[in-house]
Amino acid sequence: MTVESSYTRPKEKRPHPTVPELVLGADLSSRALKARGTTALADVMTNGEYWLSFELSSFEPMLARAPSPLRELGVGLVLRYGEGMDGRLDEGDLAKARAELAQDLPPDLQGALAAGLAALESGLRAREAILVLEGGGFSRCAASTALSVNSLRAGGTANIHAADRLLVKDVELSLGVPHALRATDDRGRALSAPEIESETGAPIWAKPVDKNEARQIVLVVPGRYRLRVPGRAEAVVSVLAR
Repeated sequence: MTVESSYTRPKEKRPHPTVPELVLGADLSSRALKARGTTALADVMTNGEYWLSFELSSFEPMLARAPSPLRELGVGLVLRYGEGMDGRLDEGDLAKARAELAQDLPPDLQGALAAGLAALESGLRAREAILVLEGGGFSRCAASTALSVNSLRAGGTANIHAADRLLVKDVELSLGVPHALRATDDRGRALSAPEIESETGAPIWAKPVDKNEARQIVLVVPGRYRLRVPGRAEAVVSVLAR
């Protein structure tokens, strides 16, 4: 006799995307920092990791949608220096971190911390520009559903441009400023405007596609984004925003 169990294995929680390039490739996990004796920064990351393990809604979208280890760093700074109750990071928090946290760090971690704080600072400035962007015709957008594999195979190749620059791997885009994205085929003919999506679900602001099939977008959260051209198989470009 076989007894069927009604137990269903819970789905494994997907790990949060990690972009170590935002901190120069350094390991800023609390475990690694403690092993190196970096007490102050290790405490910040420990607190950030602990709170994010069970509570996300208390922190602003920029921190919630930033990739690791930047989001742990940002949340840890709010917990250590923040004086408000809204979970928001501000430039005063970053200034305090620059003054205090680098004191006991070796040179490589000083550089990593400086890079992480600079990326968070860019995010803060972009966050403050959102009202201006919306007043200029930008609105929050979302990528459409991806096309089937068969349609992608049939679509051929494409090139993606930001203004007049051809985008290839290891490209960086600045936060808080408009980027005009367009696509062309291998003969230089215009294609449908590229779409952009975030690995972490970060919000993206954009204007409607213009008559030249160009899409103006503004990124406001540091991290990695993917650009693709609908219906084109070889037209996916990964960019880093900071």
